[in-house]
Amino acid sequence: MGNLAGIILNGQLILLIIVASICFVVTFVVFFMLYNKLYMPVPQSLSSQEKRLLAFVQSHELSSREIEVLSLIREGASNGEISAKLFISENTVKFHVHNILKKTGCSNRKELLATLNRL
Repeated sequence: MGNLAGIILNGQLILLIIVASICFVVTFVVFFMLYNKLYMPVPQSLSSQEKRLLAFVQSHELSSREIEVLSLIREGASNGEISAKLFISENTVKFHVHNILKKTGCSNRKELLATLNRL
């Protein structure tokens, strides 16, 4: 195809550049479409426990940072560990923990974890 285009467009450099550009764009678009189809991860459906946790978070209107803190609390992280992982001060962690407890109606972490484990 390239030789045929070269013979037909011999002496017409501008037209040859335009044809080459169009071929490049078409190749790029086709590659991008195939790449998305083959390599982009397919969203996996949430497990029933994840769905219940999502409903819990939404029903208590937790902020994105509170959700991060909550997930680390579920892993058993201390305030110091949470502050190190999230690059925030320990006082800020305490503030978020207090807000989580207040929003969920729990009086302490142990009660919060028990509530989460019942999900």
